[in-house]
Amino acid sequence: MFTRKFLLGAAVSAAMLSGAAMAEQQPLQINVTANIPTDSFYVQPLADWHLRDQALSWDARREILQPVSNMLDMKSTIGAIQGYLEAPAELYGNGNGEKIPMVVKINEQAMEVGAGKKAQILTATQARDISRVNLSIAAPTPASGFKPGRYSGSVNLMFESVAPAGN
Repeated sequence: MFTRKFLLGAAVSAAMLSGAAMAEQQPLQINVTANIPTDSFYVQPLADWHLRDQALSWDARREILQPVSNMLDMKSTIGAIQGYLEAPAELYGNGNGEKIPMVVKINEQAMEVGAGKKAQILTATQARDISRVNLSIAAPTPASGFKPGRYSGSVNLMFESVAPAGN
């Protein structure tokens, strides 16, 4: 009898231990990144707004898309800071074939497509210390008005700092 009780107790203990080993698990992965720019030239979005989709909100009363505005910190000890679009900034309609051109401005300077159409954002003197500048993205109303649909697109910018001539 003692042996039977001992074996039964051992079986219950083993079951309890195996139950503890079968506990539910929930993994959590956290991706961590860091970008430490050089002190001679950088363009850094203020906070992490560039990591999230930027929505041009629909204003139903005025039938326009509200522009998006964010800040960039810029610095260059090399020279002036220039910028341009690497590709047209456009919103593409999902399923309706429409596209909406966007206007991108940095420090009130309109960005155009291609390195041959660079816009000066900061002079060499302005760029020497950290400057906080506004970046705005707008979608002016097309002549035929906005067509209903879901739209998405990208704004691809390139920044350069150029040493003054003779250096």
